[in-house]
Amino acid sequence: MYNTAKTNKMPLSLKLFTARPTDEKYYLVYDISEGKNFRKRVTTGLKIEPKYWDKSNNRVKASHPNSQILNEAVKKYRERLDTAISKWETGQFSRQQVLAFLK
Repeated sequence: MYNTAKTNKMPLSLKLFTARPTDEKYYLVYDISEGKNFRKRVTTGLKIEPKYWDKSNNRVKASHPNSQILNEAVKKYRERLDTAISKWETGQFSRQQVLAFLK
């Protein structure tokens, strides 16, 4: 996570999120926060079982039968995330523009 007190970086990450604890699959979401008063999640629409998610590498584990296909989709989401972070850090995007871009 980024420390916003010392830099102009907005903490952005890909995470699994469940709207209901009874769901077997969780949504892959962009998790966006800035300070203590702002936090948003933008869903990617992709659902993944938590046991197949490699949190440290932000990818679907090879043990998933469709890992290659899912990782291609995850790669596109990561690239979009990297672009949003770069534009935020260089002052090209405001907080609201980051949200709009990720939606």
